[in-house]
Amino acid sequence: ARALRIAAPAAARPARALGRRSSSMLARVGLDDWKYAYPVGFLMAIPIVQNQVLILSEETQLVGCFALFCGAVYNVVSPGIAEMLDKKGAEILAQHSEGEEKQIEATKLEIEAHEESIALLSQLSALAAASKAATAELAEAKTLEHRHQIRDDMVKKLDTLVAKQDQILAAKTAELVAEAATSVEAAFAKQEVKDLALAEAIATLQTPTEKPALVASMFVDAFKAKGAQSQALAGTQIDLAAEAVAQIQDELATLMKKDGIEDIPADVSAK
Repeated sequence: ARALRIAAPAAARPARALGRRSSSMLARVGLDDWKYAYPVGFLMAIPIVQNQVLILSEETQLVGCFALFCGAVYNVVSPGIAEMLDKKGAEILAQHSEGEEKQIEATKLEIEAHEESIALLSQLSALAAASKAATAELAEAKTLEHRHQIRDDMVKKLDTLVAKQDQILAAKTAELVAEAATSVEAAFAKQEVKDLALAEAIATLQTPTEKPALVASMFVDAFKAKGAQSQALAGTQIDLAAEAVAQIQDELATLMKKDGIEDIPADVSAK
């Protein structure tokens, strides 16, 4: 566009220079003004026509009319035509320049869009890397969380087993004590045991430092008999009571339901 803007005035300069030179030659003799040029031309035309240097035939008249028309058009209409063409050329150049400017702006916008796309791509790459790292950390955290859950579950189960063992031990201890107490009470139904207990009580009253040992020895004997009975039953199958079997089955069903185990039956043998 700049080349066209510079080339257009440069192409118009020679014609304007010629016009200035031709008008300057007429100006030397004072014929650049129509008020002087027309009378001089009319006076010069009289002898030329009178001496038949120029014969006014039809062709001559037509040539004169055509020359007059061309001169009138050149002098009167040519400035308007030139101005119109100059305006048209200026409009074309302006439109061309505007189109080029719009194209340049569009190219700049496209370059900016590509730069933003590249920046966005780099941001997306960084985001993808951060997401990948976060996913790995989350997976590791979930694994550790699952391990902690399993550990806590196992600890709870072990605590439940320990509590159950303590409960069974306490129940067995109470049962053993009750059996021993029953055995001792049954032994006191005998007269000789009563006599021994009475004699021991009298001796204790006479000698406070001596402690009664009959009842304690009877409990120890009952415990030893129970221990011997248990050792004799070691390695053999013992039939459990129906209540104990039902309680164990209920506890197993509760644990399996808590852990999501459904395809294994919770049947417990009575032996």
